[in-house]
Amino acid sequence: MSKADVDEFFAVVEEPKRSTLEEMRRRILEVVPDAAQTIKYGMPAFLKDGWCFACIAPFKNHINWSPYSSNVLAQLTEELEGQHAVRHRQTAAKVAYQEAHQGATC
Repeated sequence: MSKADVDEFFAVVEEPKRSTLEEMRRRILEVVPDAAQTIKYGMPAFLKDGWCFACIAPFKNHINWSPYSSNVLAQLTEELEGQHAVRHRQTAAKVAYQEAHQGATC
């Protein structure tokens, strides 16, 4: 799987979720320009040296960003203030869809 697979994934996502995911992708690639893009765990994933360091995905009521390191959220305390953070098998930051789109209906 490749960047083209991620493009296909995004192509069927409705707005404004698609543009939000594209912006997240742009920002990830701005920080790690040589990241490989693929689909892992059923969602767009970013890899460095073969290791998955982040996944992003649309859900019914939110956009998910999953950093695959428990150190990431600790470094983003101020940036994530006021956001709803959850823990699953991996640490994940869950950004409320309505907050991200100023009250948009989910």
